Amino acid sequence: MAQIEEFNEIEELAQFRKLWRALLAETENGSFFQSLEWLEVLWKHTAGTPKLRVLIVSADGEAIGIVPLAIYEKPTRMGTLRYLGFPEDNWATASAPVGPHPLISMKAALRHIGRTPRDWDVLELQKVPEGPTTVTPIAGALCKSGFPVEEETCDQIAVIDIAGTFQRYWNCRGRELKLETELQEDAMCDGYQLQHLRYRVGRKDAEQSTPCFDVFDTCQKIAEPSTTSEDAENFANEWDLLRDVFESACRAGSIDVNLLQLDDRPIAFDFNVHFEGHVNVVRSGCATATEGIDPTSVLRRKWIADSFQRLDRTIDLGSVKCDAAGWGTKVVDTYRYKYVPRMSIRARLLQLNDWAWRKTISKSIG
Repeated sequence: MAQIEEFNEIEELAQFRKLWRALLAETENGSFFQSLEWLEVLWKHTAGTPKLRVLIVSADGEAIGIVPLAIYEKPTRMGTLRYLGFPEDNWATASAPVGPHPLISMKAALRHIGRTPRDWDVLELQKVPEGPTTVTPIAGALCKSGFPVEEETCDQIAVIDIAGTFQRYWNCRGRELKLETELQEDAMCDGYQLQHLRYRVGRKDAEQSTPCFDVFDTCQKIAEPSTTSEDAENFANEWDLLRDVFESACRAGSIDVNLLQLDDRPIAFDFNVHFEGHVNVVRSGCATATEGIDPTSVLRRKWIADSFQRLDRTIDLGSVKCDAAGWGTKVVDTYRYKYVPRMSIRARLLQLNDWAWRKTISKSIG
């Protein structure tokens, strides 16, 4: 039977950095957003006072998985309720246990949660991506552990599967995307020198390199002019977090920033992170008033082509709502699983209220 160690302070986890990286390397479709480095940055910038519950799962004296969880207090129509789930953020598109055995890890974690004093009102696991190593083991673990849950679609993620050649990929894109991108590139090359720069630090380079903050500062300067005075505080908070992401991802060998220069003047960026060939787009931006030219699609086409050359595996573009142009080759559904204990009275009342509301809406539509 698997054993569990629980840790509630972010500082306690530093001792497991090497273990965490090793287990993440064995995780199917693992991403930087499942790393300890990301959790440390997220926790530093998380408002309020959530409680951390990181569970390290061992079998026969050997660690086989990590299940990072947290408890958040959220206002509802029934008052403030405590939600237990994966650490919440607006950046990662998917959440799942770390390690090669997600079913064993999740079952052990749920058994531990069931046996310890309940300090939560609702169990809600969000952004669980479809697939045999994510939805299947998590849904199976919930069922086998006696947690009857509601399942609903959380979001749809646009993904590029990097297979074959870039030219074949590009030929399969929509006519409007191809035409617009090629026209924009032709316009930029007419009398100008166009250059794509990619700053990527890999795991082998991370130990001998220091973060090049000039690259980060360039991205921030490109993004800043489009910010209104009303958004200044949000912009500052966002880029404070991104600076920490940049530094942590550099030290972890996971940063991947793309810049487009026009006559040595930076005009667009894509701020990405990567892990084991899986790239996540984090933030994009372009300079305003660039001679009437939109450089974003030109930059994206160039670095996607470079990813084919590098033999990356996937590119996570974020929600399909952000991929109206049709860069993705497939859509991945993510799911939300919710369980409300019988003795969680206010949470049960909220659940019944939601059910009644949905039933009323469906009748009015019908």
